[in-house]
Amino acid sequence: MKLRLPILFIAAMLLLLPSVAGADSQHVTLDPVPNKQRGDTVEISGSTSYDEVIIKVIQPDQTVLLFEMADAREGKFHIAFTLPTDATAGPYNIAAGKGTDVANASFQVIVHPAPVIPPVGNAPEQSQAGQCTVSDDRIINADRLKQALEKCKSTHLVIELSDEAMLDDIILPWHALASKQLDQPDGIITIKTPGFSVDLPIALASFVGAGDAVPSDASIVFQRKPVDQAMLEEIDRKADEEGLTLISPVVPFGIYIDTMGERSELNHFGDTYMTRTFVVDHALDASLATVFMYNPATGTFAFVPALFTVENGRTTIAMQHNANGVYVVVSSRKSFGDLNGHWGRQAIEWLASKGIVSGVSQTQFNPDGEITRAEFAALLVRSLGLQEEIKQTTFADVGSNEWYTGVIGAAVSSGLINGYKDGTFRPDASISREQMATMITRALAFAGQPAPSADPHSLSQFKDGSEISSWAASSVAGALQIGLVTGMGDGSFDPAGEASRAQAATMLLRMLRFAEFMN
Repeated sequence: MKLRLPILFIAAMLLLLPSVAGADSQHVTLDPVPNKQRGDTVEISGSTSYDEVIIKVIQPDQTVLLFEMADAREGKFHIAFTLPTDATAGPYNIAAGKGTDVANASFQVIVHPAPVIPPVGNAPEQSQAGQCTVSDDRIINADRLKQALEKCKSTHLVIELSDEAMLDDIILPWHALASKQLDQPDGIITIKTPGFSVDLPIALASFVGAGDAVPSDASIVFQRKPVDQAMLEEIDRKADEEGLTLISPVVPFGIYIDTMGERSELNHFGDTYMTRTFVVDHALDASLATVFMYNPATGTFAFVPALFTVENGRTTIAMQHNANGVYVVVSSRKSFGDLNGHWGRQAIEWLASKGIVSGVSQTQFNPDGEITRAEFAALLVRSLGLQEEIKQTTFADVGSNEWYTGVIGAAVSSGLINGYKDGTFRPDASISREQMATMITRALAFAGQPAPSADPHSLSQFKDGSEISSWAASSVAGALQIGLVTGMGDGSFDPAGEASRAQAATMLLRMLRFAEFMN
């Protein structure tokens, strides 16, 4: 590409700039970019008051993948390019701007395993992707399941059933699972029909018990029965009250433990996220569509992590959750009057439409306002789809009747937060940038996607790198390496600086995309 000399000069300056997430560019905003796979088309767009902007895309190894000038028309710019078929998996950082006025965004390149072509017949066969597939509605009994697990040498057994069979209880004998768990503790059994599937970790056996203490007839029961009409009407009414548009049937999901004829619900699976996949017969916009779990006890909806994939006019929804529930897909669009021209607008609107962040009022978000430790803990709990836990915490300054009591209880149980040495949590104190980076990396670890180990010496790139607290250094370095956080425009990290509400939303969106919890 031939560029005029002034543009070359600006480009050279931009190449020398660090990637600055959360910098308050006054003249450039970038739209969020969803995660991609190798060979996909990447579209970069945004708004600016300049006539043209320079766009740079940095690969995970910090080399430049794309460097291009984009003309702006009526305040908007747009370019598109195709990722290489051998593109490196990981975070890609985008910088767009002019001179030192730069806006940032990021996306992940995700490499999925090759698709599995189910074999024909009853016997489990090893597929090229390391899965065994059994197509037989009769497989769900103790002897046949144990036989299938023994013959399957991989860690993943796929049992294909008819839609009619899925309406019955699927009973997984405990002893067959426990035997397999000894050899393959990370194994998965996928129950699959043409329109629905669920990944059941073999480790579920540990929720029943161990050894001779477990009755010989103990089993884990998967149940997916339609909800009654009264519940459907209640969900429809509550969704209308919340301004949500229902765009899928209600999808119930339950796992129970059955011992000696006594059945008890397994409400929570700890840090084990199960993938449940279902299909709707039309294309959905991932920026507006969200999976919610409905809580009939409180009459409220809560965000559930999910990915939306559109193909041939149909949408496959793969949701990740660590609990039972009644699920529904809704469409919602939310914005605030004080976001016009703000660099964080796209991330804030994306998360607000999914019920993760909310405004200070119905019409105002206050993007540059501070965010407290309790508020950020609440955002993390919502982002991970966790349920609040009303219980006594060890923090001296967290009462039993505060708005944040339940979210702090859930955050403590999940290992997301720690208090101070004096036994307090200081819920109303502003959260610092290094505290936020630390909590985000803990959230990723809980979700099963820990940030890579990073050398704290990499923090010396910041002029105030030595001021990053020792307890936060490894977390900040890890978050920095995968693009969740970046430095400030002046070459500092500002570890003790108060994070803004817009910065918190931006980091949360990056975290969710890295964990593959959101498009």
